[in-house]
Amino acid sequence: VELGATTLITRGAPGGPAPAQVARAAGEMGQSLYRPPSVKGWDGGRVWVHAGTWLARHNHITALVMSDELELGGAYGAGPLPAAALSLLLPDGASPDLRAAAERTAREAADPDEARRRVTALILTAPEYHLI
Repeated sequence: VELGATTLITRGAPGGPAPAQVARAAGEMGQSLYRPPSVKGWDGGRVWVHAGTWLARHNHITALVMSDELELGGAYGAGPLPAAALSLLLPDGASPDLRAAAERTAREAADPDEARRRVTALILTAPEYHLI
């Protein structure tokens, strides 16, 4: 839930998806609303980043980015796209590997809109983003 809300707020999504859609997506990503596995809630941090639920998070975030439900226009401001996107979405810093992948992804895109979508999807699906 926090991942979805943070992503929508950070990216400036106008309104975002319907509450029922968010609840369904949260369940598929491993956190069924109002149904924690125990009274202490869900485990977070690295425990949450595993193959069982990461694929669902990857698919939902990628679909959201590619659908243009997220405002991708000028949200990154001026300057090189990879550096600006990483600064906004991972303010505590990104690994050199993720930085290199974002730069490569931006270079290989057909146009600026595709570059913004692909770089955003890359960062939002990186384990580093899921641990913030």
